[in-house]
Amino acid sequence: MFIWMIILAAIFLSQLRNQWPVKGLQYISAMELRKMKNSTTLKIIDVRDASDFYEDHCTDAINIYVGRLPFVWSNHIRDGDTIVLLGTDHRSINKSARILNKKAGIKSIYAAFYQNINDPKINKRIICS
Repeated sequence: MFIWMIILAAIFLSQLRNQWPVKGLQYISAMELRKMKNSTTLKIIDVRDASDFYEDHCTDAINIYVGRLPFVWSNHIRDGDTIVLLGTDHRSINKSARILNKKAGIKSIYAAFYQNINDPKINKRIICS
């Protein structure tokens, strides 16, 4: 019985950590992302699966799936870059932000949800081009 309690507590804490806010992570709207696109140091990292990325994506986004991020972030991210994580859920965005905080030491990261960019009321070509 005691072992099951420990297992349940570990699962609960794991799920809680996935939802816990990440220090320095700021969620932005699609319109705020559009305003940021003028920056020369902006890097949009799409953390969705490669199949989802190839199906539909922003042309200037870099696809680095969450599982690959710890290994390939240094190929794409430099000091002074403004990072915007683009994903479909809090879990993948939060995990990616934690990886970048730990591995790259990036403290200021922005995030946007891909669904919001695909909102029919928003012109995706203006934001993603």
